[in-house]
Amino acid sequence: MTAASRSANGFVWYELLSEDPAAAADFYSAVTGWTPKVSEMPGMDYTVFHRDDDTAAAGLMAMPAEAKAGGARPAWTGYVHVDDTDAAVAAFVEAGGQVIVPAMEVPQVGRFATLADPQGAAIAVMHFEGGDEANTGRSDPAICPWRELHGTDGKAAFDFYTSVFDWKAAGEMDTPAGPYRMFSAGGEEMAGGMMTKMHDGPPFWLYYFAVPALNAAVAAATGRGAKVMREAMEVPGGSWIAQLVDPEGA
Repeated sequence: MTAASRSANGFVWYELLSEDPAAAADFYSAVTGWTPKVSEMPGMDYTVFHRDDDTAAAGLMAMPAEAKAGGARPAWTGYVHVDDTDAAVAAFVEAGGQVIVPAMEVPQVGRFATLADPQGAAIAVMHFEGGDEANTGRSDPAICPWRELHGTDGKAAFDFYTSVFDWKAAGEMDTPAGPYRMFSAGGEEMAGGMMTKMHDGPPFWLYYFAVPALNAAVAAATGRGAKVMREAMEVPGGSWIAQLVDPEGA
């Protein structure tokens, strides 16, 4: 992804909060083929997953005690690039969202905040230190080619996100739960979709990570305690997907 497309609110990072980071690192390494490496960021116990070409794919950190005490569960969070983190937070709140983690600096990385949309789904925003030329490789669709919001009201969610981010409508499909609305973001003509969720539980963002072989990845995951939520299936465009929950419920 180019620097110009990053500035158009593309997804630029994915991060797992875990109650057992060592076990999570072993699990995702076996399932995706990523290599976990301890980060050298000062004052942080942080692991970065790397692909075979050493591209940084995603992050992993222990769930803070205060988050766990507040009822947080292990989960993946996607980070959307913004030109101004504080302005993005203000726009999010003005449109009905809430702040989970206030805007703060990560030394040598940038400024981020974690937010919840009006239906309760968590998402983060980030502006990288060094401007748009920094860290552009982190939006490689070979890492996460699709993102999907499961909300209580798919249309309201779509209207919200297209008002606070530079996301555009990119088509629509009918599903048993109602319309599946696709969006473009950050230079990707098809970046993800939004729908009304079909299951109990709070709204959430689902991230589809690319793997070399789907059946092998599913077998590796289930053999290590993951649960299959949706069996392997072909989707429009010829790709194959499966939906799973890792051993911690993420």
